[in-house]
Amino acid sequence: MELAKDIKPEKHVSAPPLSIHQVALKYGVAKQTLYDAIAKDAPKCPDSFILLIAEEENELVEYCLNMQSLEFGLTKEAINTMVVQMLTTKNKKNLTKNRPTTKANLIVIQNHFATLEKLIYENCLTPDRIWNMDKKHISVCFTISAARMYILPLLIYKGVRGIEGLLTDISVLPGTVIAFTETRYMHEDIFRIYTEHFSNSILSTYPVLLMLDRATSHIDLTSIKYCQENNILLYVLLLNTTHIFQPSEIPFKKLKSEYDKASDRYHINNNLGVVTKYLFTQVFSEAFHKMYTPNMIRHTFATTGIWPLNPDVINPECLMPSLAMFQSVSSSPKPTHECNTRINRFT
Repeated sequence: MELAKDIKPEKHVSAPPLSIHQVALKYGVAKQTLYDAIAKDAPKCPDSFILLIAEEENELVEYCLNMQSLEFGLTKEAINTMVVQMLTTKNKKNLTKNRPTTKANLIVIQNHFATLEKLIYENCLTPDRIWNMDKKHISVCFTISAARMYILPLLIYKGVRGIEGLLTDISVLPGTVIAFTETRYMHEDIFRIYTEHFSNSILSTYPVLLMLDRATSHIDLTSIKYCQENNILLYVLLLNTTHIFQPSEIPFKKLKSEYDKASDRYHINNNLGVVTKYLFTQVFSEAFHKMYTPNMIRHTFATTGIWPLNPDVINPECLMPSLAMFQSVSSSPKPTHECNTRINRFT
């Protein structure tokens, strides 16, 4: 009995938790399946892209299992091909994520106007200090102001070296800027030229707001520092929402139509002559000045709700395509197959 008193109970020592990699090796489960199981309760993005509904996922899993039972190897490319075939047979269109109309939902609009309101009131911005720049595939950068003004466009030509004589026509207003690039698209150097052109062209007191689309591949640190030093507030619009929030988008279709008319007139009046690089500025200026009138510019900012600031002007019909993307996870049936179909070489 005396010996029993000297015996001390063993201390319970808890083993260190296993990592996901160790669990995958020990139980033979794919790591991606474990990651999915851990993340299944995480809140999903409200605009998450749903390609297949639960029933279609079950159909795809059944097909994969049948193919696997017949000893057919499945690759990622093969499964992607099956998904495309399924959607094609069901007449589903626009399979890509690049659907501008599905991005303009109520949350996006509320955040956009809340940010705009904060920028306008914190910086005491007036209409002459609110600008919008847009670039189009005809390689012209437009910049307009809520005060019904514009600055002369930046024209981008394809080429490595500059070409003399492109701005010599009397119809081209002094101050028009041209730049050259191999691709005819804007990049970092061209955007730096644009920011300097913008800063030198406006007569407003600073700070000023410059709204841009989200093609930010041409915005580098040098341009950002230049804008900060010159009190230019850069505001980048959300991806695939420029058809609603970008004032310059509204008159562009009509501008293309006016340019085609001006080009046809030149073609007829000059013995079927072709509009060359040297003549482009002449023909384009005619269409530009006819289209970008003070009333048109005022209309574009009012229609997009920027000035006067008014989110209620956004047509509710613009939100309809986005409603289909707000599918509740709880409302759709769960797939009947809890099976991992991924191939993991490391398990």
